[in-house]
Amino acid sequence: ALPAQGKIGKVMQGALKAKLREILPSVDAVHMHGVWEPMYMAAARLCREFKKPYFVILNGMLHPWSLSQKKFKKQLMLSLGLRRMLNHAAGLHLGNSDEAKQIEPLGLTSKKIILPNGVFLEEVDPLPSKGTFRADHPELENDPYVLFLGRLHYKKGLDYLGQSFVMAQKRCPNLRLVVVGPDNGARKELMGMVAGHGVEDRVHVYGPKFGARKYAALVDSLCFCLPSRQEGFSVAVLEAMASATPVVISDQCFFPEVATSHAGHVLPLKSEAFSDAICELAASEDKRLAMSKCARELIEKKYTWQEVARQSLEMYRGKDRVHAVSHTRNPMIAALIPAMIIVSCWHPGARGFGSEFSIQDDDSQMVMLDRQIRQAHTKRRRRQQNGVAGVAQLVEHQLPKLNVAGSNPVTRSVWKLA
Repeated sequence: ALPAQGKIGKVMQGALKAKLREILPSVDAVHMHGVWEPMYMAAARLCREFKKPYFVILNGMLHPWSLSQKKFKKQLMLSLGLRRMLNHAAGLHLGNSDEAKQIEPLGLTSKKIILPNGVFLEEVDPLPSKGTFRADHPELENDPYVLFLGRLHYKKGLDYLGQSFVMAQKRCPNLRLVVVGPDNGARKELMGMVAGHGVEDRVHVYGPKFGARKYAALVDSLCFCLPSRQEGFSVAVLEAMASATPVVISDQCFFPEVATSHAGHVLPLKSEAFSDAICELAASEDKRLAMSKCARELIEKKYTWQEVARQSLEMYRGKDRVHAVSHTRNPMIAALIPAMIIVSCWHPGARGFGSEFSIQDDDSQMVMLDRQIRQAHTKRRRRQQNGVAGVAQLVEHQLPKLNVAGSNPVTRSVWKLA
């Protein structure tokens, strides 16, 4: 395991370099789940030294809005080696075609590979019975409610959400707003806004909810709403559609297929537009049910982890070399043999993350060092697992044994599948 590091250790990445030197000779590819941490440049240099291809998932981190945050620091990092790391990657992993357009001004020369996020339908199904969430929250009565599910952060557009709700509630007096997720600083402004318009009693802010409780909130909702200022590829949108819930999202979520598949509305970041869409769904149950059906069908067709895993293998090995290995009873694990490493990290400012564990199968073993764990923001669910995107999540999900031990605040991860 990677030991806990002080500030100097985090910059020099001594423990990471030593571990990578040990395991790089036996792997085929490295997939880096982030951009801005110094660990990624250190890992990329070693990959070039060992002549191992590496891929970098951007997760919207090079979006113009993201680059405008701590602008000087990011420009400095690009000039001090980050641009070189990106240009020497075997591929830049993008969530959608819009992200490819957004990074064009940077002039990056690496191959751009579009690979979306996904969901496990077996984790969603069977969906909770309608009325389950209301039964747990009788204050909602039988009124329709708009659901926001995610971090209460400025980026997520809670100010637009509040304004949209105030406008919609005037036209639909029985409408409520339910906000589910951890507070990252936007709750106070939201509640101040709705209180200023006298509708605070129609707004219900709950903490994070997971598993069946999260899906119960989606099932009972009128629609899922995300007026975000910027998204890479929102898993919350996928989970909503997997729950057969219409979605009302901003065009900055970069998911135009929601509109073209009639699974919801994709709107400019204007409160009036969101208010109109919400009221339209509230006024027509037939339209809402039609969107619900289209939303679920879109997920089943294109956005399951099984489909994303297949595309991932094509990315790692080349389309003409994807094949199955039959010696293990799990074909998804077999397809990833002989080896892969994922170097990953959660948000660099996050606190309370990190754990070490190993996952074993009869024929395969994944060792994850200092894996990021999302705090559940409640004492009862403090160690709630966040989940990791891509093939690694699919493999983790299907392995039968899970042993978790130890805790470490370092938000670093090194994964090995062998």
